Amino acid sequence: MVKKLFLSLLIFISIFFATQTKVLAADCTGVLEGVGVTLEEYQPGMTHDIKIDLSSYDQDEEYYIKVKNFQATFDDECQTDTFPLNQGSQTGSNSSCRWYLSGSVLTLTLTGKEPLSPAPSGTQNDVHVVNLYRREPLSNLVCRIGEYYTPQVNLGGNCSWQIWQGSAPNNACYYPGCLEINKSTTIKVMGLEMNGQPYNEEVQFEIYKTSGFIMDQNAQATGGEAQTAFTPTSNSKHTISIQIPRIGRNYTWPDCIISFTPQENCGADQCNSEETTVGGGPRSVGADVFSLCDQIPEANSELREKCIECAGGEGGLAGIWTAIGCIKRDPQAIVEKFIKLGLGMGGGVALLSFLAAGFIYSTSQGSPEKVKSAKEMMTASIVGILFVIFSVTLLQFIGWSIFKIPGFGG
Repeated sequence: MVKKLFLSLLIFISIFFATQTKVLAADCTGVLEGVGVTLEEYQPGMTHDIKIDLSSYDQDEEYYIKVKNFQATFDDECQTDTFPLNQGSQTGSNSSCRWYLSGSVLTLTLTGKEPLSPAPSGTQNDVHVVNLYRREPLSNLVCRIGEYYTPQVNLGGNCSWQIWQGSAPNNACYYPGCLEINKSTTIKVMGLEMNGQPYNEEVQFEIYKTSGFIMDQNAQATGGEAQTAFTPTSNSKHTISIQIPRIGRNYTWPDCIISFTPQENCGADQCNSEETTVGGGPRSVGADVFSLCDQIPEANSELREKCIECAGGEGGLAGIWTAIGCIKRDPQAIVEKFIKLGLGMGGGVALLSFLAAGFIYSTSQGSPEKVKSAKEMMTASIVGILFVIFSVTLLQFIGWSIFKIPGFGG
């Protein structure tokens, strides 16, 4: 009985790591073109083709392809529908890609912004991984078609803001004058650039107040300018940043951020009727956050630099440096961090419990009570590991299908 339980445990652990570890996927055969290359800078209307000869694959199976950013854990940049190989020529499309099977050659054409979009400011290109999956059993990774790269870009410009209530330009009250709560407030950002050129695509205004995240507002930028409107409902401090929306992670303009605090009532003499433009600046995180980084010994300069980077806004959001790394001040990032930590701890505790049960069993010397206790511990450990293995699916089902929590699916 114990041997069977131990064998079952090894099988489940093997399946778990085989399905979770991407780097162990074998390279696909028959890849013709489109991988191992660095694309040009993204432009609207841009496409990229990847071709693979599937003649050596099981013709009675159905397959599909996923493209995933190497740094994005949950979100796919492109996923095709399943295509059976024994039904001749086929075609299909969605918002991010289209595909065409002619004979045994499949051509995947990437058309969406996400699989073709550039990396944020930094020193490395973005890596996009292309994998081939078999439909049955579900999500069975067959092999890695390959990788391609999109070049880094620099988001910058001389960012400035206008915030007002009323009808601009003649009948409005502008920040830094008094602005009221429960009144429509227009926000305009100017001077957005990508690689030194005015930005002309969709942007996202991210709005926070002191108590936390409020909303995202998407808008179209033209000539580096974009605007949106919302209604503040409290006299808390409101902070606005600007970013490029995309799957997996957003790219935020550095040092392009502004804060204002609406009031309950503004007198006529408090209205600033003159059209006013104000400059943005780095998010203020307070000296107490950076003093936390000062507690790290100078000998560990690399760790201190990571702490300061986190406190200053890793990924565009100010974060808190902890023993488990940087936790961004973003609900989705916090949930993701603690779910990963919880899954790792749960699996570790279950494994240690199983080993402890084995030790108790081996030293029981035939004692019925110790043998019974060891078997119960082994059973509980296996059940715990099963919960860990299937918890991702359960969390996605509960978080998205039932509660509609962002970042859990959809």
